[in-house]
Amino acid sequence: MKVKRLIPLVIGVIVCLCIIMFYMQNITSKTYSADYSGLSIDELSVLYVNSIKNGDAVTVSQIVDNNLYGKMSDNTPEIIWLTDAEKEGLLGTVKRSKENDEIKDILAFQANSVRQLFGNDAFENYSYEFIQMPAEGVGSHEFYYEVETGNRISFEEYQSLNKAFWEEIAKENGITIDDIYKLDKAKTDSEYLGAMLYVANVGKLPAKIGIENDYEIIYVKLSFNGMDTSEDGYNEFHFVVSNQSGSWRIREGLSWNIPDDPNNIDI
Repeated sequence: MKVKRLIPLVIGVIVCLCIIMFYMQNITSKTYSADYSGLSIDELSVLYVNSIKNGDAVTVSQIVDNNLYGKMSDNTPEIIWLTDAEKEGLLGTVKRSKENDEIKDILAFQANSVRQLFGNDAFENYSYEFIQMPAEGVGSHEFYYEVETGNRISFEEYQSLNKAFWEEIAKENGITIDDIYKLDKAKTDSEYLGAMLYVANVGKLPAKIGIENDYEIIYVKLSFNGMDTSEDGYNEFHFVVSNQSGSWRIREGLSWNIPDDPNNIDI
């Protein structure tokens, strides 16, 4: 009888535990799954620098792509994957029990380095500038725009504006638009005149074609307490951002040049 009486109690305890576990999982996912897709490049840059300052590994893990967290020690190259750094023993031998402990180690090294080189208040007095990087290998695409307004237009609008432009020139000179389009195939006086008019007016078209990269890569150069180079010669403190994914993300984490290192970068 006692066992039968305990069964409802046991079931009730199990149900309560399931509810608590579901609630805690939901709270955890809300805490660690912030949406940073709408950040501007300025907002992302400030968030990232503040995350280094505060050792916020959770935020950094969500805004940095490809595990490229930047310089992990003075022995690391400019770009290194977290897994490679672990294999090479660059993160030390301390046993880590939490998922983001490796990132915390990196952020601690970066923040301590900045403070040692530029002062304890370095993160309270920093500035940054954006430098457009050459996007080698980045795809590009064409777009159409109206010269007078700079507004983008459709291909059909592009054709219509330019056709009306040439029709007006043809009418003013007593020829047809087909005479203008003959160009190097001109045979008649009207077609020769059309070719001359084309050369003289092609630069005045009301609609043109532009070309732009599919995404941008921006080098973010940092200064601390008004200095971009420490008294010891450490310089080029920077990180790289990109909007390749459709929103601004950290492409490469914080790094810098070590004095007299042959692998130093200079932008």
